[in-house]
Amino acid sequence: MFDSITIEHLKCYVYALYDSESKLPFYVGKGTGNRIFNHVTCALDDAMQSDKYETIRAIQSAGKTVKHVILRHGMSSNEAFLVESSIIDVLAYASV
Repeated sequence: MFDSITIEHLKCYVYALYDSESKLPFYVGKGTGNRIFNHVTCALDDAMQSDKYETIRAIQSAGKTVKHVILRHGMSSNEAFLVESSIIDVLAYASV
């Protein structure tokens, strides 16, 4: 978890979640504060079904870890949205 000084410095950021052995992210999002860490906690504590949560659960069940990577930080919410959507578009194109 980030401390308050780090959170202030990061502002809005775009992040990716990876299987610790993977070269490509399975999820890209934008957030503030400790948002980047919430997905793993929710996947383990909540029975909700989603591709993201199922991937996290499979990684954890295999004894591996979810890698958290901040791709860009220090942005406004609008800037982060544009960066996030651009990265998602590129990844979608790359998987075709």
